[in-house]
Amino acid sequence: MALALTVTILGAVAAVDQPAVTGQETVYVTKSGNKYHTASCRFVKKDKTAMKLADAVKGGYEPCSVCKPPIMPKK
Repeated sequence: MALALTVTILGAVAAVDQPAVTGQETVYVTKSGNKYHTASCRFVKKDKTAMKLADAVKGGYEPCSVCKPPIMPKK
């Protein structure tokens, strides 16, 4: 199942297919933080622990506003 996203760039509209978020995606957390991140985020370069997105959300982690990792869909 893919989500359709409409993007407007300088007045032009284009449809972009985004893969569906399942909760099985790998995200990264740090020992001292309360956010989850993508692997390439500058905040997890040295200290990162991998976990599934669903587990990060259940653990109270929130998405990083810098790297914009996947977000669990609302049920």
